[in-house]
Amino acid sequence: MRLRILVAFIIFIGSYLPLSLILLAQNFDYDSVGRSFCWGWWGAGSNCSLPFKNAGFSVGIFLVCVVCLGVTLERFPSEVNRRGFPNRVCSDS
Repeated sequence: MRLRILVAFIIFIGSYLPLSLILLAQNFDYDSVGRSFCWGWWGAGSNCSLPFKNAGFSVGIFLVCVVCLGVTLERFPSEVNRRGFPNRVCSDS
């Protein structure tokens, strides 16, 4: 059996999605709730911002976890049975 390091790393990072969602919720800036939503926050001259205290860190980690979970579910569907448990973790070759 050969351990597939990249697959294990992607599954490991994807499993942190619930914790990254908690981090995202803890970084939410509740003072910005009363402000109107701004759709043009990506422009250079706009004064819009994401409603998070440390947006780059928390949103970045959340997106990495979402991508890793998506790659896991898309790339390895044959290794997950109907109950959601992996059939095989290591390859035989």
